[in-house]
Amino acid sequence: MRPGIFQQYRALIHTAALLQIEGPLQKVDGVTHVLAQVLRPLSLPEQAVGLTGSGYRMRVTPEDEPPPTPPSHDFR
Repeated sequence: MRPGIFQQYRALIHTAALLQIEGPLQKVDGVTHVLAQVLRPLSLPEQAVGLTGSGYRMRVTPEDEPPPTPPSHDFR
């Protein structure tokens, strides 16, 4: 991100939970970057959101935590 853009949006970058970033794409050595020009805050939904089958969640609640791994057994 260019220093001027960072300074312009500094507070937003540090406080927003989710950002929409607009700008041209740049590809260098197989790496794609967005050259940020405009940043906008986006709001998160009030309830937890899960993507079926993908394993990604925006918010993890205690009910979503995997069960603890059982202790190992000594099979002598």
